[in-house]
Amino acid sequence: MLLSGDHGKVAKWRREQSLLRTARLRPDLLADVELSPADRDFLQRLGEEG
Repeated sequence: MLLSGDHGKVAKWRREQSLLRTARLRPDLLADVELSPADRDFLQRLGEEG
């Protein structure tokens, strides 16, 4: 996917990886930040998996 040239998909993947790292290492930081609906949905799905 990163080599596909689809900049939108690459940006989405990078954002999700950033949220994933933050959720694992510093979940307290996510409490004070305004997240987009897509970000909230991703984190909710992440919580359902674990």
